Amino acid sequence: MSVHRSDKSVWLNPGFTRSYSGGFALLILLVTMALGLIIYAIQLQGLGDKTNVLSQGEPTPQSFPWDELWRLEQRHRTAVADQNLGIPEAFDLTASVKEDGRSRGEALLTVYPEGSVVGAWGGSYYRTVPHPDKPGKEIRVEVEISANLEGIIDPGKEYRDEGGQTAPDTLFMILQGEYRGTETDRDTNQVRMVAGQLVLSGWLPLDNRGFGTLHLLGADQQEIVFDWTSRPDR
Repeated sequence: MSVHRSDKSVWLNPGFTRSYSGGFALLILLVTMALGLIIYAIQLQGLGDKTNVLSQGEPTPQSFPWDELWRLEQRHRTAVADQNLGIPEAFDLTASVKEDGRSRGEALLTVYPEGSVVGAWGGSYYRTVPHPDKPGKEIRVEVEISANLEGIIDPGKEYRDEGGQTAPDTLFMILQGEYRGTETDRDTNQVRMVAGQLVLSGWLPLDNRGFGTLHLLGADQQEIVFDWTSRPDR
């Protein structure tokens, strides 16, 4: 009976009813806010997966050349195009790409007098990669890969050799693009699609025999670095 009177007194007391209703409303509000924060965090994480992490100062990959991509912004391009780069006419370059001395294809580049550069890189080669299903193990795969590149010559970056000497006539070049390709395990004939970003950067001396690096950044945020050297095709 005491339980029955206690329950009845709760509903017959107007003051307690208002307090109970207000507390319940506050609880609902807090739960709603918490759910909203969780959903917002999930959305942010999803956006982060689609955002170029290179612009967020992540510790990997290493900063160069990713922190030089601001040079490809339109405002900077316009400023560069107004300068005399000493390039009388357009010319082509063939860049040999290598990894530890092993061929990784070729990049064909065209340099224009106003400083714009366009080109493409592609290759077919074998390399050793981590096993996709067995951590700590590696497999040998055949890689077929290609990419289009676009960028500029920028005289604003100064070249210095190992002794600290500058070379004003050696011009900095940076191009960006996206690569796509396949990795085929010839033991099993399994094929894996690969894709990611790449940046070709380096230097062009007066004789246009350039040199530099080609950085590939895959969807797994693993970075591969190749070297390149070029000769003029004229």
